[in-house]
Amino acid sequence: MKASNYNCFFPTKDKDVFLLYNTLYGSLFVVDNEIKTLLESNRLNEIHEDILETYKKEGIVIEDGLDEKEIIKVKQDKEKFENLVTSITLLTTYNCNLRCIYCYEGAGERLNADMDEDTAERVIEFIKKQTVKNRSKYLSILFYGGEPLMTFETAKNVLSELYPWAKDKDIKFTTAIVTNGTLLKKSHLDYLSKFNLGYIQITLDGPKEYHDVRRIKKNGSGTYDRIIKSIKMVQEYESIPNPLIRINIDSQNAKSIPDLFDDLKEEGLNKSRIDLGILKNITPACASFSTCLSGEEISVVIPQLWKEAMKRGFYPNLRPRQAYVFCGSLRESYYTIDPEGNLFKCWEHVGIEEHKMGIIQENGIVKSISPRYFEWMSRDALEIQECRECKLLPACGGGCAAIAYAKEGTYKASGCFRIKYLIEEQLKLYLESKYPEKFASGKYIGKWDFSF
Repeated sequence: MKASNYNCFFPTKDKDVFLLYNTLYGSLFVVDNEIKTLLESNRLNEIHEDILETYKKEGIVIEDGLDEKEIIKVKQDKEKFENLVTSITLLTTYNCNLRCIYCYEGAGERLNADMDEDTAERVIEFIKKQTVKNRSKYLSILFYGGEPLMTFETAKNVLSELYPWAKDKDIKFTTAIVTNGTLLKKSHLDYLSKFNLGYIQITLDGPKEYHDVRRIKKNGSGTYDRIIKSIKMVQEYESIPNPLIRINIDSQNAKSIPDLFDDLKEEGLNKSRIDLGILKNITPACASFSTCLSGEEISVVIPQLWKEAMKRGFYPNLRPRQAYVFCGSLRESYYTIDPEGNLFKCWEHVGIEEHKMGIIQENGIVKSISPRYFEWMSRDALEIQECRECKLLPACGGGCAAIAYAKEGTYKASGCFRIKYLIEEQLKLYLESKYPEKFASGKYIGKWDFSF
């Protein structure tokens, strides 16, 4: 037997107490310095038999002949090519009624196409063909933009064709929408609720005084009050899930975010889910936005905001996950489609010619697949030296391919992001919130044989 290569030890406020987290198997223990030393030095025969048996079951200790990188390779390939879900991010328009200061699509001015009927039909045929080809049991459509509510009739046409088709094929259908919230009406909710709506994401950039200078209309006026009204409307709508409130975080607004939490709680919106979104320098427009957080800042700012959120009744999901690929865009059955029928993999790259993977033509057929597609899909984190030797690999899948391209000009480089900077504090906060009787204020107060 030998200790797993993916055992990570994180210190707590007690100098003799460590969190032991295995990123490959997701197992989590609290251990003392003696156990830490025995595992790190592979002196497994000195560990008590009962404890050792538990570690075998949880992947802390593994068979001598097991190569864990081969496990990662198999799981990575399975995630990329299993195709259980065909997932479409669909932009029916590049146009937007806002002019957010960091928008990579240029607020409908750099890119301003709407999807016409002919393109919509080609896209619908493509989605049907790909779902059948993938032998998928699920079909998921996410409406994105631009502002998708500006072309809601096109979205309705897509749903009215795909939903009954999927039902007839015994394919489970879900939909979702990312909207700025300023155009949202009850009639939109009435319609979307018929199509197994998974979530509505609406974005805020801080309390009113910050938000209203960043997410603005084209005439310069603010949008905070209208967006709050929309979030309330979604939360109060009984037959759809509570909204997902994305909060963009950077060095300018980070200190103001607790005030936003207070405002949301006062409005009764702490029943909604929140997602702390970290602005990234991965497109030309974003690169000119100089207030993005550094990795070191992320490791300090985000955990503190998680704490502030939990104080006010918001409960983010903090337990780390296994991620053999970083995100859905690295799966074969994931596609991003723009209003002109162009195919992309990452929604951050829409409208950027060098990242276009192909174009949907008549009868939903894609000809002349770009070499970029094969570069993207052949990305293998185990072939990236920095990732191959990293203990965090099973938790991040090699990171973001878009970040890798922005840094190195290739998808096949490491794209370190949230996990690298947050996993330690994330685990500690998870334990404090999930097991307050056993772990509090960074100190372990439970029994030594307890695993999480």
